[in-house]
Amino acid sequence: MSKKLTFDSVAEVQAYAAKDADRVIFIVKNGVYDVTEYLPNHPGGPTPLVMAKATDATKAFADADHPDNAVMQMEDYRIGTVKKAATPKPASSAGPAKLLIAVAVVAVAGFFAIKALKK
Repeated sequence: MSKKLTFDSVAEVQAYAAKDADRVIFIVKNGVYDVTEYLPNHPGGPTPLVMAKATDATKAFADADHPDNAVMQMEDYRIGTVKKAATPKPASSAGPAKLLIAVAVVAVAGFFAIKALKK
């Protein structure tokens, strides 16, 4: 693709990607990439790329600890840029608390269920 595309938002990239469900398009650091042709060559297999489809995959890409040449190679698949990529949300401390509450509720319910069965 000779002319690079410009998108105003992640939602606009998602709408563009939805036009052709067979394409694997995602965002990394405000760059928009179509890696469909690279799927069979990805050293980690196609699954991580397919799972990132139509998302801002910046964090997932960074977490995968790619070598420097992977970053350079990505430019071959860049189809454009997005002006407003998603900003990572701060981790919420409510998640673990909700999990603990759910575990406690299940434990209490289990206790009473066992007690009722013994009668």
